[in-house]
Amino acid sequence: PNYYKKIQERQNEGETFYNEAFNDFQAKQYATVITKTESALQRFPKNKALLSKFEYLAAISSGKIYNNDTLKNKLTLFIAKYPEGKVTDLAKTMLNGLNPIV
Repeated sequence: PNYYKKIQERQNEGETFYNEAFNDFQAKQYATVITKTESALQRFPKNKALLSKFEYLAAISSGKIYNNDTLKNKLTLFIAKYPEGKVTDLAKTMLNGLNPIV
C-alpha cells in the first residue's frame, strides 16, 4: 500500500516542481527554467512525460536567452529525444514556423 502512495507522492513532487518552472518561464526567468530542468533530469530520470515538458520549456528558454538558431537546434534535439507526444507536436509546429518556406 505504501509503494503506490510513494509513487503518487513522487509524481506530485515532479508536477509541483514543473509548475514552479513554468511560473518562472512566464516571469521570463529563463536561466532559472534551464537550471530547474537540469535538476529535474537528476531528480526524476524515469518520468519521461514530465521530463519532456521540462526540456521543451528549457529549449524555448534557451532560444529566448540566445537566438533563433539556438532555439532551432534545441527543438531539433528535443524532437529526436522525444519523437512522440503532445509536447513533441508543439515543438514540431514551432520548428516548422522557424524554418523559412522554400
